[in-house]
Amino acid sequence: MKRNYVLAGLYILLAGVVLFAAGNLGSSLGTITGNGVIPSGGVTTLSFNFPQAAILYTDKTSVPVDISVKGGSVLTSLVFQGRFILLVSGRDEELVIVNNNTFPVDLTLEVADTSQTVLYGVFSLLGTALMIIGGVLAVLGIIRKPDPV
Repeated sequence: MKRNYVLAGLYILLAGVVLFAAGNLGSSLGTITGNGVIPSGGVTTLSFNFPQAAILYTDKTSVPVDISVKGGSVLTSLVFQGRFILLVSGRDEELVIVNNNTFPVDLTLEVADTSQTVLYGVFSLLGTALMIIGGVLAVLGIIRKPDPV
């Protein structure tokens, strides 16, 4: 066993775990989630302050609710796999959801800060790479025979 290889591998593995955890934790801190039922004609609001945000909502109806964003501009909106997605830019935004249906709507909502998405993605990818490299180095250190003295 080559002790130096094993220790170096374990340190690199630990650094990878820390980076991966930082990426995942950082991305989850900038997310607001919730669900509930909005009665017919009901209005609900949600305030957030993200420079760039992705708003994802799903409901169990074929008729979407009316969603508007005050204090921000909607860059694009689309539907993907039954989820409605809005990309918003601005500051001090207020999301206004109006149920314009004649029946209550069960709504699931997520608002995510996308301004730091690339940074957190890089942390996660770099952490994964370091975990693999550290693991391989530690295993090589364990299976290699020590140098003759």
